[in-house]
Amino acid sequence: MPYTLTLTGGTQVGTGHGAGQDKTLTVDGSIAATDFQNAPAGAYVDTVTLTITP
Repeated sequence: MPYTLTLTGGTQVGTGHGAGQDKTLTVDGSIAATDFQNAPAGAYVDTVTLTITP
């Protein structure tokens, strides 16, 4: 099933926070109803790897 990931929260622009300083971001995922309404019942699993390069 196709899904959409959206980065929310936190400032998305700027000069950064410096080395060793944590920045918390939230990634939300959603699947449109038309993409899952006829899917067979079961557990669906996926792994998403997010790489942030300064």
